[in-house]
Amino acid sequence: VIVVRSRPGGKLAMVLPLVRRRYTLLKVVEFADMRVSDYVSPVTDEETLSRILADSRIVASIRRLLRPYDLLRIGKLADRSLAMERLFGIEKRESMGMSAYSSKLEPTFSAWREHQLDQSYRKELDKKSRQLGRLGEARFK
Repeated sequence: VIVVRSRPGGKLAMVLPLVRRRYTLLKVVEFADMRVSDYVSPVTDEETLSRILADSRIVASIRRLLRPYDLLRIGKLADRSLAMERLFGIEKRESMGMSAYSSKLEPTFSAWREHQLDQSYRKELDKKSRQLGRLGEARFK
């Protein structure tokens, strides 16, 4: 994981949640998402990333910190995501022709349920939940 701080004061500017893994003889640097995220991204904003990209010393330092590796795997970048490929000298991002759907997060599950599901569907789910509840406690082994 690489952390970039601004000077002076050391305010957090960016986190690159990358990890080093070994697959047999291959040394791989990839996002620390355990391959369960829909998308990956550096933790920063567009303005801060632009300032980092404009500083060749910072870019060189990030590249040096990542070495050695045989493969730098950065998959699952959304088309609209930050241009982090520029940190590695890649001018143009290639789309993989697939994507996930974003959804608005609500503060609680019940709020999400109310805003995202029709009342008739919520009623149907509640009925099924009551029916399942009458069958007894569900346990997973």
